[in-house]
Amino acid sequence: MKSEGNSTRRELKSEQTKERIVMAAARLFSRKGYSATSIADISHAVGATKGALYHHFESKEAIFFAVVEQIRSAWRNAVARQVVSTRDSLERLEILLDRQAKFLEANETFCLVLNGLMSEMEGVNADFLGVLQEVYAELARFVEQILVHGQKDGQIRSDLDPGLTALAIVGMMRGTGCSRPISERMRIDYSAMMGTLKKVVVKGLAT
Repeated sequence: MKSEGNSTRRELKSEQTKERIVMAAARLFSRKGYSATSIADISHAVGATKGALYHHFESKEAIFFAVVEQIRSAWRNAVARQVVSTRDSLERLEILLDRQAKFLEANETFCLVLNGLMSEMEGVNADFLGVLQEVYAELARFVEQILVHGQKDGQIRSDLDPGLTALAIVGMMRGTGCSRPISERMRIDYSAMMGTLKKVVVKGLAT
């Protein structure tokens, strides 16, 4: 039993270390970009040796994929699970926009790193770019499902193409969600801005 307990503690410590590495890498990628960030930079930020990093990740590329997966996993837990707690489509959209705003306020780095890496990888690394684009594609499919369900229930306007509308909503979410640093510098209330977006989207879609 003692051996099992020690093994569990080691596994927990290992997972915590991996998470620290991923979060440190995300912050560095958002500030410096992927190419300009070295393994040495990440190990210094974590306070670990390069050997310790390579114990958890075989390469910087592996860390990149771990960063993207961490963002997707965190979003599913903080946003998607809350949205599907109700069957009302308009309420789902309201919850989506509310939770998305809270998620990005708590994880500002995630939005910055996704946008920054997408710009950096354009025309440079198609595989990396595809992985990043899939994050937004997943969100678009999630929104589209809400819209399709709402159209079937008669809550959402039937004259709108759900796929195109979902892409438009994701574009607005992305632009507004990642504008928090700018809005704060301009002394614009970020929460009020997100509330305005919610009114525009929900009222514009309702029958």
